[in-house]
Amino acid sequence: MGSFTGEELADEWRRLDLDQNAWLVVSEGRLAGYATLEERSEGSYFSDGYVHPDLRGRGAGGMLVDLAEARACELGATSVQNTILPVDDAAVGLLGSRGYRSVRHFYRMSIELGEAAPEPEWPDGVRVAPFTEDDARAFHQAIEDAWQDHWDYSPRPFEQFRERLLEGFRYDPSLWTVVWAGDEIAGGTICEAGVFEMGWVRSLSVRRPWRRQGLGMALLLNAFAQFHQRGERRVGLGVDAESPTGATRLYERGGMQVVEETAIYRKHL
Repeated sequence: MGSFTGEELADEWRRLDLDQNAWLVVSEGRLAGYATLEERSEGSYFSDGYVHPDLRGRGAGGMLVDLAEARACELGATSVQNTILPVDDAAVGLLGSRGYRSVRHFYRMSIELGEAAPEPEWPDGVRVAPFTEDDARAFHQAIEDAWQDHWDYSPRPFEQFRERLLEGFRYDPSLWTVVWAGDEIAGGTICEAGVFEMGWVRSLSVRRPWRRQGLGMALLLNAFAQFHQRGERRVGLGVDAESPTGATRLYERGGMQVVEETAIYRKHL
């Protein structure tokens, strides 16, 4: 699932109600595991939990799953979901025994860049520009438009976009790219340095009217070039394994390979 620094965890947790929606399990004086609960869309909650590998098999995982689910019910949730590694038989068995079912799989993909990054070829009629905060609302809306086709989409208000990204500790506008077609945003990328010890393409978006014109590939190669210029030789991203826009195939054509698979397990309450 990847590793997190303390700073990354603090950034993730700053949005949580730690008094009500976070739990620690201690066994024999050691932290055995923890879980958090966060609303992702109206009525739908996401629980994120981990158990220390040395202390598995002592009931910590089941306790955390039950605590998060009970709290979700208190909050009026209609569903709760967890993300696990499908090769983790213990996690699969635990969630299955609690009535959770696998609903979607995602890949982490990465590429090792060589001495020179490939140059992007931009479609005719577009203009590539760095992101400025004057573009923030228009860029947010363009991302929302592009993501409407994706699985389990729910609108994300601008205030949430601002809090999670513009106010996040990894925010670096020099790694954001905006592609304009006239006075409209056709697409763009949000990239972050130092995620899972590599350059990370957090978001690559192309709005419907500008798809199938090579813009997605150009944005991907541009992201590689941005990181390459900074001395980064490894770049990764996460993608829906069944992406309806063909994103997985795009990234494979760009030279990326699957390095990890995760599964979302959901329970309707």
